Amino acid sequence: IDRLNVMDRTLLRLALAEIEFIADVDTAVTVNEVVELAKLYATEDSYKFINGVLGGVVRHQPLTPPLGL
Repeated sequence: IDRLNVMDRTLLRLALAEIEFIADVDTAVTVNEVVELAKLYATEDSYKFINGVLGGVVRHQPLTPPLGL
């Protein structure tokens, strides 16, 4: 985590929080928006890394939201 630049880390935190805690937003939309932000504001190849990390999270995410959300 410490080796990631600040923008990459911030975008990943934003996306992971949205995927985990905001059930109203489709995860595909979240991933797409964060990848687009990475293309604009992060380093040249950061969007590929961010897309890979978020893709892995989405693939391993439970199909139903946790109780209470």
